[in-house]
Amino acid sequence: MKALDLRWIDRQVDPAEDFYRYAYGRWLKRKFIPPDKPAWNYFVEQGEQNYRILHRLLRRSRGKLDLFYRTAMSGRSGLPALRNELAALTQIKSLRDLARAVARLQLRGADPFFGFGAMTDPDNSRRKIADLVQSGLSLPDREYYLEKSSAALRQSFLSYAAALFTLAGERNGLAKANIVLRLETTLARKTMKKEIQRDPHQTTHKLPVSRLIRLCPSFDWTTYWTELGAPPFKILNVAQPDFFRSLDRLIRRTKLEEIKTYLHWQLLNAAAPYWSTRSYALYFGFYQRRLLGLKRPSPRWKRVIDAINSSLGDELGKLYVHRYFSPRAKRKMTEMVSELITALGRRITRLDWMSPRTKREALKKLHRVTIKIGYPAKWENYGRLRVAADSFLANMWRAREFQARKDLREIGRPVDKQKWLLPPQIVNAYYNPPNNEIVFPAGILQPPMFDPNADDAVNYGAVGHVIAHELTHGFDDQGRKYDHHGNLRDWWTREDDRHFRQRTRPLVRQYAGYTVLGNKHLNGRLTLGENIADLGGLLVAFDALQQRLKRHNPGLIDGLTQSERFFFGHAQVWKTRQRPEYQALLQKIDPHSPPQYRVNGAIANMPEFRLAFGLLPKSEPLTVKIW
Repeated sequence: MKALDLRWIDRQVDPAEDFYRYAYGRWLKRKFIPPDKPAWNYFVEQGEQNYRILHRLLRRSRGKLDLFYRTAMSGRSGLPALRNELAALTQIKSLRDLARAVARLQLRGADPFFGFGAMTDPDNSRRKIADLVQSGLSLPDREYYLEKSSAALRQSFLSYAAALFTLAGERNGLAKANIVLRLETTLARKTMKKEIQRDPHQTTHKLPVSRLIRLCPSFDWTTYWTELGAPPFKILNVAQPDFFRSLDRLIRRTKLEEIKTYLHWQLLNAAAPYWSTRSYALYFGFYQRRLLGLKRPSPRWKRVIDAINSSLGDELGKLYVHRYFSPRAKRKMTEMVSELITALGRRITRLDWMSPRTKREALKKLHRVTIKIGYPAKWENYGRLRVAADSFLANMWRAREFQARKDLREIGRPVDKQKWLLPPQIVNAYYNPPNNEIVFPAGILQPPMFDPNADDAVNYGAVGHVIAHELTHGFDDQGRKYDHHGNLRDWWTREDDRHFRQRTRPLVRQYAGYTVLGNKHLNGRLTLGENIADLGGLLVAFDALQQRLKRHNPGLIDGLTQSERFFFGHAQVWKTRQRPEYQALLQKIDPHSPPQYRVNGAIANMPEFRLAFGLLPKSEPLTVKIW
């Protein structure tokens, strides 16, 4: 396979105006999207390849993996288990019963009202504390409950909820659906907006337990924690105190029978993908056909693999990396990461707007980043997880309870720095601020994102940018608030903080000016962190490539210079076709900008791009300079 496929260049497009369409315009015009996908791009394509690989591995597996897979594929109904849980909910007669029921539902993967678990202490990144966060909504974002433009979607939700109630054997499905929508709308009004949640200071409120009880006295917290099996603690983080004040009013003012209806719904909706073919069909109809625009469901075996990735991910991941991630690939990735850290360090050193004091702290943070590549040093132990041949749903519930209880046991304990947040077969990467770590699972380190046989320019434009993007997250508008230990601590001088904010405002305005679907503007505040990382990551990756070319420059390849190949390699990763329904959803909830702006938005601020192609911009170029 060639590192770059140049057949897709659309020479009718001016690269100075729209490099994204110039580089892959002919590919974009084909408009093919598989009927069971909301989009088609590198990540989906690599995910499809991984599905086939994981399917082969599962069919040869033994033990818990094999039993989970065969039970899920059998189609055996989970309705008997579901009815037992529904019957228990009908027995709620007091607020103490309510607390027990909420705990039990959360152990099965539902999150009525709120979520609870362990988080890294913002003031001491070496230990875990208890954490309480807003939750309880069935629609993807609070705005869907509140905007007039979403009225039709709310009607579709009511139809779906009514049908699911009926399928479970409950009467008056539409009336119950209306109760659910009314209660969730009340929660939505006090749900913190996504762009505000990005700021860790807005979601950090360490309080004594007694203060939480004063905030929300109508909920029996002591009974709830006992039912969960949470270890004792005196302090917890309440991410959104206003939400819990509102929750107290909702509990006090709502009839217990209506709250029970809401809990029934939370259980049914969380179980819908697993309990039967008919329940999944209803779930698909709303969440995937209506919200994402899918034409048909994914095959059952792919849905089972998704479930296994979330339940026994490391068990399957061990088989994956043994066959599909070579030591050579890991060595090359490690080398690239080192070079990119050096390149970012040079950029920080040369900044003309940052004081020496803040630079020293920034460089300390950069050089203490933990690097995780391919797979974890310590695999998850599933010895306590029981897998049985009863039903797909029952196995999912046991797996979710296993993970929930494992998470709860971390409260008050030291942070496990070896832990990964994703299994290694997943096509993704991340930066974790409290651990000050960058993580690149083996699943994403495949061609064309990363090809050990490709020329450096293509690799640096593709995976090099992703690496540098994750590194830059440590210095975006929110990541910069954590120090080199991962503590939430202000290490900036007041003047440097002011300079940084001045330099990010034009980026907010730039991306807020971009639109999708004709007239839907991006949320420049919601996407700011990713846009900073996209721009900084591309600059750092380009710098690192130039240093590498000083040692070895192969010159022209396929008639392109190394700098040109870098930008084509970058655009190749982000070329994407999306369904309009999916675009509309992402415009509301995704902190990432759409693919065309992840390419064009960053290079609009790069004179290096125009120099590489000998281009003169049609209008005054943007010159946002941060890192």
